[in-house]
Formats: sequence, C-alpha cells, structure tokens
Amino acid sequence: MPLHFARDFVLLLSPMGFNVMQWLKWKGTIASIIGSFTVAFGYMLPGYSLFMIGSISWLVVAYISRDKPLAVLNGFFFAANIVGFCRAI
Repeated sequence: MPLHFARDFVLLLSPMGFNVMQWLKWKGTIASIIGSFTVAFGYMLPGYSLFMIGSISWLVVAYISRDKPLAVLNGFFFAANIVGFCRAI
C-alpha cells in the first residue's frame, strides 16, 4: 500500500506544476555526481552517502515509471554503495 501511495503522490502533484519525477531524477543525478568526486578525493563516508541518495532516488523513479532495467541497475548500485559505506566505517 505505501508504494502505491508514492505513485499516486507523483500523479497528484504533477498537474499542479510540480514535476516530482524531474526533481527526483535531478536529485539522484546531482547526488551521484558529487558522490563520485567526493569518493575520488578520498572522502569515503560522505561520498557513499551521496551515492546511496542517488541510487535511492533513481530506484523510486524506476518504480514509479515501471522501468525494470533501471530498477535492477540502481538496486545493485545501492547494494554496492552499502558495501562501500560499511568498509569505509
């Protein structure tokens, strides 16, 4: 039931001029880009935290748009980010 709420919430706000899907896509993209540079500069915990925000955002987008390949990809990204986060602790 709560997962259907997410899809209904997006459909409710979209006609009001607030495009939730675009917001989620940009949030996920920006968080992932910043996370990649943060990890590259050696700040592992903040970097993997940003990576997780990005992959969760894209997982929500994939669920709402019913895009299975995108969901699988970001599900594995999320799992890899959890491993990286735990190893960085």
